[in-house]
Amino acid sequence: MKIIEVKSKKDMKEFVRFPYRLYHEDPRYVPGIMKDDFDNFNPRRNPAFGFCEARLFLALEGDRVVGRIAGIINYKAIEKFKDQRGRFGYIDAIDDFEVFKALVGAVEQYLGSKGIKIVQGPLGFTDLDEEGMLTEGFNETGTMTTLYNHPYYPEYIQRLGYRLDVTWYEYEVAIPDTLDPRLSALSENLKKKYHLKVLEAKSAKDFLPHIEDIFKLINVCYRDLYNITEITEDQMVYYKNKFFSLVQPDFIRLILDEEDRLMAFGIGFPSLVKPLQRNRGHLFPFGFFRILRAFKVNDRVELALIAVDPGLQGKGIPAILFTEFMKAFLKNGIRYGDLNPQLEDNHKVRNHWNKFPHRQHKKRASFKKLL
Repeated sequence: MKIIEVKSKKDMKEFVRFPYRLYHEDPRYVPGIMKDDFDNFNPRRNPAFGFCEARLFLALEGDRVVGRIAGIINYKAIEKFKDQRGRFGYIDAIDDFEVFKALVGAVEQYLGSKGIKIVQGPLGFTDLDEEGMLTEGFNETGTMTTLYNHPYYPEYIQRLGYRLDVTWYEYEVAIPDTLDPRLSALSENLKKKYHLKVLEAKSAKDFLPHIEDIFKLINVCYRDLYNITEITEDQMVYYKNKFFSLVQPDFIRLILDEEDRLMAFGIGFPSLVKPLQRNRGHLFPFGFFRILRAFKVNDRVELALIAVDPGLQGKGIPAILFTEFMKAFLKNGIRYGDLNPQLEDNHKVRNHWNKFPHRQHKKRASFKKLL
């Protein structure tokens, strides 16, 4: 076995395509869109390279790829947290401890040569990339915004000296058959009390005037969470193009004040798990049509982001968002919601779901090691 650094187009193709091959027979794995994967590692496409650097590595047995990993330095994180921290991410490998050892060793050598003292991961370039390693729920199907991995991943990482850094919880929420009138009444009272209104959007274009404000509110509300760095203007454009093409207007709710300033928002996407699994990373010739169909015929939604302006936090504003979401879900025949990972110590957010039938069915973690 040998480790090589990704330097050629051929190497990059092997790096991107490896997890698609590794999980080809696994029904719980949800592929992404291969074009997005290539763009993610392209410094000319991904604006995160404006403040990050990365090296990608492949593990080979003969000519066969048996693993991959990325070493990442986010200089904004170093500046914010005032320590020499780096990341490993995008790690995938066959069930062989020696492969993991060689891959992680290559990243540690690279990061150590750059003066890095703390290694954390799995993490992407920024917090809006997929992050964390699955530690519970291996028999559950993944989502389009999270990573799936085999049970041996966390075992091998910890054998290499990494220790738990943070844990995220994942929930599946069952959507009730009817809207609770008490929740609806509370929502109306809150709107009157704080002079708020819900943006009535009929198409994705109606959200465009507020997209920059969405990202600005994310920067404010999420700034104290794990390893968060501020989203730049270039990233705002990048993520707008990447994620807002998936917009279904019924599943995005913007709460505005009397002067049309954004006070809160909730963003959900129709679940694309089934079409993504059938597409195997490709949009053509039929993948695009499968995704379009999932927008119209679906009983599941992924709830990605919720944020409330600090001036209105603690005042019950999520009740407005939940009421609006419930109306949209009932209208569209949605029966289940998959929640984005929630940090273990973020009790304020995790407690919201106690109001609905739910199950906590997965955990994922980031690990840390001192070099």
